[in-house]
Amino acid sequence: MAVFWVQGALVKAVEDVRDGRADFSLRDTFDRVRPQLAAIIVGGILAGIGIFLGLLLLIVPGLVLMTWWVLIIPVIVLEQRRAGEAFSRSRELVRGYGWGVFGVIVLTILIIIGFSIALEIVLIPFADWLGTFLSNVISGTLVTPFIAVTWTLLYYRLRGAKEEPAAPAPAVQSDIVRVGLDTDQAVREPDAAVADLRRPVEQHSLGILSSGSSGVEADAQL
Repeated sequence: MAVFWVQGALVKAVEDVRDGRADFSLRDTFDRVRPQLAAIIVGGILAGIGIFLGLLLLIVPGLVLMTWWVLIIPVIVLEQRRAGEAFSRSRELVRGYGWGVFGVIVLTILIIIGFSIALEIVLIPFADWLGTFLSNVISGTLVTPFIAVTWTLLYYRLRGAKEEPAAPAPAVQSDIVRVGLDTDQAVREPDAAVADLRRPVEQHSLGILSSGSSGVEADAQL
C-alpha cells in the first residue's frame, strides 16, 4: 500500500511543480492522492498480474501490455479515473505512439540496470549486510521516484500530442485541387478542351496570314 501511495504522490508532485514552483507541502501532496489510493492499488495490482502472466507465457504479450498500461497510475491520479477506466485511457493515449513508448520503457529499464550495477560496484568494500541495506535504501529512494517521474512526463507528452490541434492545410493544396478539377473537366469534356487549345493557334495563324497579305499589297503598290 505504501509503495502505491508513494507512486501516486510522486505523480501529483510532478503536476504541482510543472509551473516552476511547489504549491503543496509533502503532507498536502499525500492527502490529495488519498481519494484515488484504492483505484491506484487495484489498477497497479491488476496491471502487474497481467504483465507478469504475459511475460511468463510468451514474453511478447507482456511487453505489449506493459506498453499499453504504462500510464495507468498517472491517469488515475491526474484525471481522477477509476481503475477500469484507467486501462482503456492509457491504451488510448499510447495508441499511435507504441514504439516510442516502448523505447522509453526499455531506456528506463536499462538506466535502472546500469545504476544498480554501478551501485553494487561502489558498495563492494562494505560488509555484505551493510552493502545490501544501503543498496535497498538507495535504490528505493532513487529508482521509484525516477520511474514515477518518467511515466508522468510521458503521460503529459502523449496527452499534449493527442490534444494538439491539427495544423491548417497549406494554401498550395487549394492550387492542387484546382488543377485537379481543371484536369478532370478536360477529361470529361475533351471537345471543349481541344477547342480551348486550338483557339490561340488559330488566332496566331490568322495574324500571320494578315501580315502576309499586307506585305503582298505593299509590294504590288511599289
